[in-house]
Amino acid sequence: MDRPGSLMQGEPLMSINARVWRNINFRNFTQKRLKLIVPNAIDVVMGNASPMIGTEAKDFFPYDAEHVRSLILHSSPDIVLLCGKEAKKAEGFCEEFSYPYVSMVHPAARGVTNVYMRDKRRELVKLAARVMLH
Repeated sequence: MDRPGSLMQGEPLMSINARVWRNINFRNFTQKRLKLIVPNAIDVVMGNASPMIGTEAKDFFPYDAEHVRSLILHSSPDIVLLCGKEAKKAEGFCEEFSYPYVSMVHPAARGVTNVYMRDKRRELVKLAARVMLH
C-alpha cells in the first residue's frame, strides 16, 4: 500500500504536488508555521521549488524553473509566497509576469523566530490588501 502522498509512476506533475501537499504537508512543521502567517481569508495552493519531494528535513532538491513556472501559471495565484533559498530563485519569474510575492526564509529553518513570522504575516497582509484593491 502506498504511503499518503507517495508518488505514482506516470502521475502528472501538478497532480502529484497537489495530492502530496494535501496528504502530508498539513501535518508537518512547515505547515504549522505557515498557518501562523497566512490570513484565513486567503486561499492557499502549495507547491515545491522542485518536483521532487523529500520525506526528511535533511532532503534537498534544487530549484526547477520549469516546474515553478508551470505551478504558478497553472494555479494563477493572487500572491506568491516564496519560502527558502531555492524558492527565492523564482523572484525573477514573479517580477517578469507581474505576480505579487513575498520572500522569506523557509518556515522550518533553524533560527526562525515568532517575531520574524509576525513580520512576514504583516507583509503578506499588506500585500493582500493592495492586491484586493486592484
